Amino acid sequence: MLLEPSGCPLFSLNFIAKNDTHWWSWWSWWGRPFSGTVGCQYRNLKNKDGHLIVAINAKRELQEKSLEELRFADYQLMKHENNLPESLRQDLILKTQTKKIISQHLQHLQTCLKCSNPRNITIIDLSLWPLTEQTVGELSENTSWTNLTTLKLRNTGLEGKGVEALSKNKSWTCLREIDLESNSITKLGAATLVACKSWPNLMILKLGNNKIGDQGVIALSGDFLWTNLRELFLESNEISEISDEGAAALDTNTSWIRLETLSLGLNMVGDRGVVALSDNSSWINLRKLNLEKNEIDDNGIIALGKNTSWKRLKEPNLRYNRFGNKGVEGLCRNSSWTDLTILKLQSSNITSEGIILLSKNTSWKNLEELSLLWNNLHQEEVLSCIKERWRGIQFSRC
Repeated sequence: MLLEPSGCPLFSLNFIAKNDTHWWSWWSWWGRPFSGTVGCQYRNLKNKDGHLIVAINAKRELQEKSLEELRFADYQLMKHENNLPESLRQDLILKTQTKKIISQHLQHLQTCLKCSNPRNITIIDLSLWPLTEQTVGELSENTSWTNLTTLKLRNTGLEGKGVEALSKNKSWTCLREIDLESNSITKLGAATLVACKSWPNLMILKLGNNKIGDQGVIALSGDFLWTNLRELFLESNEISEISDEGAAALDTNTSWIRLETLSLGLNMVGDRGVVALSDNSSWINLRKLNLEKNEIDDNGIIALGKNTSWKRLKEPNLRYNRFGNKGVEGLCRNSSWTDLTILKLQSSNITSEGIILLSKNTSWKNLEELSLLWNNLHQEEVLSCIKERWRGIQFSRC
């Protein structure tokens, strides 16, 4: 199903149909392939000439490939559906419906999104499309998408009333991912999300670039239903250390024991917030921690190094903070993060002395990538001691 905003490129409603033996999925931006969910056996996309590309190996990334590369790799270019294998052609005819939705008709969203078997719809993506309160209300009234797993409403102008309407839906019990980034959601919206009891299987919640603040984080931390939550994105949300309530509240949550990714970048968590987070003992599966640009000094990094619970941590992002050699000395005393593979420390106040201290850590044997740009370092000295400690290590530029 395609959205055709006036004067804009075609955006897509991501629609996945399922039968007994295959997953079929299709995504398209006008003029170039778009990389979608991996794991399906076949996918088809249309280029700007209307040609159909059938991807036999869906695990290959499509986004960087040109049409010519697709032709000569393991993809077939079909000029029309009749050239497809009969089984695939029949499945496309029976299971798919493609409709162009003119912008004026978007207000009648339920009508536009009707298909022969609504239970086949698993992904709805209306990102970048300005949605009115009425439209969100109509979307929320849907009761037929009982297999919906992914709802993406990024940068749609969503506010508190829209979130409230979404949370009243009782039919989307299979939701695994909700993307509400870059909207105008406040602490009340966060509280409304937590109050919804219809999404017990939620695994990914993206709320970055909103305005939930400390009180919104406190509301989220009171959740006890999302025991399958794997990824939580709260970057750029006005979370501060005026009182360390927000971060401290996160630490008190004991339901998210499967949490693997926590993103708090571009806030003002500060030392007190990081000290509170570092005491956490529930996130035993945490793999990625983003604390970039959070005004963290030495005391916060020292506290972080004392954490003994995140034994599976692979990628702490600590760049664009204010800590120096003293913080690095405390960090490198950590002996629990034995799975650490990527460490981002760029744009801090580290000198060569701090890197020499870092190289003395004996527990991070799997470290593969180190980011040190924009620090006050003597390059040759740093390269020598780091490469001697971690042979084959890569120095990242991002």
